[in-house]
Amino acid sequence: MSDRFTDRVALIAGGASEIGPAVATQIASEGGRVALWDLDAGKLETAQSQSAAASVHVVDATIASDVDAAYAGPPCVSAATGASMVNDVPPEAVENMKRMVPMGRIAAAPETADLLCFMVSESCSFTTGAVLMQPW
Repeated sequence: MSDRFTDRVALIAGGASEIGPAVATQIASEGGRVALWDLDAGKLETAQSQSAAASVHVVDATIASDVDAAYAGPPCVSAATGASMVNDVPPEAVENMKRMVPMGRIAAAPETADLLCFMVSESCSFTTGAVLMQPW
C-alpha cells in the first residue's frame, strides 16, 4: 500500500455508481480522504458502506456548505468509461459492445478506479480539465 494520497481530499461526483466506491476505497487505502457526491441519496448511502473506509464521507448536494466545500479547488478530471451503464443494457447489446472494444470485454470497476487514481495522483499533477476515454 502506498500513501500517495496522504493530505489530499477527493470529491467523487456520481459517487453512487459502481465505480464510485471502487475509486473511494483505493484513494482512502492510499491515505486520502474522500467525499462521495450523488443525486441519489439512497444509493449514495449504499456506496458509502461499500467503500470500506472510515475516511469516505457523503456530500449532500442540497446543503450549500457541502457544495461549497466540494468546489474548493483543482484539479478536476474525468474519465468517460460507460462501464457503469452496462447494468441497464440488454445482454445482447453488452455483447455487441464487447466486440467493439479491442480487449473484447467491459472494463471492471477496479480498472477504472486505477485510471482515475492515476489521474488525480502527483504522477499526473499537471493535468486538469481533462476527460480520459476508457472503452466500456
